[in-house]
Amino acid sequence: MHKLLRLQHHKHTGKKLPHSQTSFHGLFFLFIIGMFFIAAVNRVTADNLDVSAKVSAVLPTQPAVTDPSLNNLSVSADQIAVNGSCEVTVPALIITIWRGDTLLGSTVCSPLGLFSVNVQLINGQNIIYSKIENITSDFGPDGQNVSITFRLPVPISSSGSNGISKITPAQQQVSNADEQLPLQLVSQSDFISIVPNQEMSFTFEIKDGDSPYSLSVNWGDGTNSNYNYKSPGIKTIKHIFNKLISSSIILKITDKNGKVVTLVLGVSTSLPFTPALTSLNGKSVYRPSRLTYIVAGYIFVGSSLIGLWIFHIVNNPSSRVIKRPSKRRVRVKK
Repeated sequence: MHKLLRLQHHKHTGKKLPHSQTSFHGLFFLFIIGMFFIAAVNRVTADNLDVSAKVSAVLPTQPAVTDPSLNNLSVSADQIAVNGSCEVTVPALIITIWRGDTLLGSTVCSPLGLFSVNVQLINGQNIIYSKIENITSDFGPDGQNVSITFRLPVPISSSGSNGISKITPAQQQVSNADEQLPLQLVSQSDFISIVPNQEMSFTFEIKDGDSPYSLSVNWGDGTNSNYNYKSPGIKTIKHIFNKLISSSIILKITDKNGKVVTLVLGVSTSLPFTPALTSLNGKSVYRPSRLTYIVAGYIFVGSSLIGLWIFHIVNNPSSRVIKRPSKRRVRVKK
């Protein structure tokens, strides 16, 4: 290593000169190798490496509490706001509302410890409950069941000549459509995790109803998008969030018959320097960003160079101090 660094020696004393008078070609060579190492690590990480490790966020300890006034409630509208209280943590927890195994919507717990989610009801009794989870999909205790009954409005009938009420064929067709083929908008994820200024993809499924369909999306950052689909099935939409938010996005789909279904999902925001939350084999995991690996590479190279320099100083004390010739004058007796 000393030969590679080309450490110079004093031509008279034979002692090593200080680093200010030493060639640094060897150190420069090591620096270039380090840069190639950083580039190689960055390329492999970005293109070929799947990180399967999971670093859990703060684990929820308390269930989300749904407003008890909603229990045993009967309504005539197919949408209702489910609200209640939740545990406050940093980062904020996600509240999801379920009917059996069907996700009805989600939102982020507010700093005041409150939540509110607009959910879609089906005709008849809806037994719903809340779940609380962190941004790494670790669930806390489930909330209590709440029963909400929705009844379809009775169609307006027309009276015949004999005074007997009749339901028109058009009214019967709409009623049958609502009961037999309810339009559904099913999300593939409980909530949406984003990194500002990076494109994100959101996958959902359109089920039943009558095609074609129109979808409107309120992204929660002041922008809206509209999409048209000719058939049901799994769909994917993309969006770039240009500013930090922690709210919800609202998806509203309408089929040919005018049936409308709304799905509200919570949005969790990650900073660019922190690991981005992704999905791997159906589970949420952390995937470190490219910037993280670049910084780690610089730290590795810098630490290596400093370590070599300290090793040289410790093992070669003569290179730290150079004895200079004495300037003391000597008097000669005559």
